[in-house]
Amino acid sequence: MKPILSASGKVRGYIRETPNLTQITAPNGRLLGYYNKTQNKTFTKSGAPVGQDNQILSLLEDFPEKY
Repeated sequence: MKPILSASGKVRGYIRETPNLTQITAPNGRLLGYYNKTQNKTFTKSGAPVGQDNQILSLLEDFPEKY
């Protein structure tokens, strides 16, 4: 897993790569969503579509820095 850091160096989340998916998690490990490389689409953790291409960082913006 690769950490996603804020400008101040605080961990905002993590990115985990698998052969077909890129997942984004909150610092506490909660799944926020994923990018399906085969479909070339991004989805929320519940499977709702976010959009075309890799937009997983937009899911992190919806998650407040103070959790």
